Amino acid sequence: MSSVSIDILYADDILDASVVSRVSTDILDADDILDASVVSSVSTDIFDADDILDASILSSVSTNILDADDILYASVVSSVLTNLLDADDILVASVVSSVSTNILDADDIPNDNIVSSVSIDILDADDILYASVVSSMSTDILDANDILDASLVSSVSIDI
Repeated sequence: MSSVSIDILYADDILDASVVSRVSTDILDADDILDASVVSSVSTDIFDADDILDASILSSVSTNILDADDILYASVVSSVLTNLLDADDILVASVVSSVSTNILDADDIPNDNIVSSVSIDILDADDILYASVVSSMSTDILDANDILDASLVSSVSIDI
């Protein structure tokens, strides 16, 4: 399976979230993510090949504007059951403990080892701070500058 074109994110759609092989739909869904060790192609309206610097942690997006529902952290996604991701949708061991609202804030991901603080209204380029490296974030829509190499989110407190 090299590409698909389904519009909604479902649990069976994600084979291996550690990488992105090819995405060719307007909205990222499970069938769009294939098992691989590198990012070979992303060709949606929002994503392109330059948009993912390091796919070892997939911070996925299912809508044009990032919010708590849009992010899958981890190399393994056990279950994604609804169109909008919430606490019941993401079961990723030792990475995401809870995502329960449409707007990502500190209470949505209580795992202190992973997220210290997120308290923003809309998640955009300026809102993601990965602990090990922060290079450049300048857009409202996810692009190459928005996903940085790291496994921890240290602190975000921007109100857009």
